[in-house]
Amino acid sequence: MRIDESTELTLSSIGQVELGLGTIYFDSQATTGVGALQVSTTHGLLRTTGTQFEAASSPEALRVRIREGSVAIQRGPQDPELTGAAGEQVLLESGGGAELTPFPAVDPEWSWVIALADAPRIDGRPLIELLDWIVRETGHELRFADPAVELRARTITMRGDLGNVSPMEALDVALATTDLDHVVQDDGVVLIRMR
Repeated sequence: MRIDESTELTLSSIGQVELGLGTIYFDSQATTGVGALQVSTTHGLLRTTGTQFEAASSPEALRVRIREGSVAIQRGPQDPELTGAAGEQVLLESGGGAELTPFPAVDPEWSWVIALADAPRIDGRPLIELLDWIVRETGHELRFADPAVELRARTITMRGDLGNVSPMEALDVALATTDLDHVVQDDGVVLIRMR
């Protein structure tokens, strides 16, 4: 979980938090089997599993942006659930209105989340692990120019330490000493190719 500045948050128990005011981001890291999360707010209850999402609560509204997976939101015990899926934003207004709109995984509004990402240890690890981490943190999609490039990314073993760099800076640093290069396409794809 990442917590934005000026956020009021109470950890109720394992897997349950109360969000007063402010913004949180949660990544269940579904590949590692980390479980679900319930977020209580004055606007309703959020239930998630296997997802990446941001929840922002204010006196006026609850905004939920889903990057991966889905989030079920229930205003009250008798109200039906509203579900938002990957690439969507759900806005619940305090007056009762609800709006579901598209929200891309690579929108600049995710920048605060990306800025809080901790670079993984790479020494002795295959390049493909770093590439997977980069696209998970940034919301991009990873593609290879051809199967030979993908095989190359799986066989390169990295050395050293990335230090305190952003995910996209980590990509530049890691590829600088290889025969691989990348381009970020307009559709959000990070294409790995030979130099």
